[in-house]
Amino acid sequence: MSAGQEFSLSLFLKIDSGTWNTKEVRDSHPVEKTEGRVNFSKKFTSLPTVIVSLSSLEILQGCRVNVYATHICLEGFTIHADSWYDTELFTCGVSWLAIGQ
Repeated sequence: MSAGQEFSLSLFLKIDSGTWNTKEVRDSHPVEKTEGRVNFSKKFTSLPTVIVSLSSLEILQGCRVNVYATHICLEGFTIHADSWYDTELFTCGVSWLAIGQ
């Protein structure tokens, strides 16, 4: 940076996090696809980045499980827990993190 120039970076990030479990939207009977709506504690002012990860599983056979977020908006997102082939997914816990402004 040359003399006389100023550099300023104003970045105010908002972070929200939580957990979700398939038991919030269905019983423990195994199904291949489960989804639910997650609402943020406070509305973001710009579209956040959402990261999801497995935190618990109750399965029978195999371990083919995918968790992901869709329909992300300022107020929340839809979370999915899907299994396939011979995996019977009874319950699935998910941790999530949203970062934005």
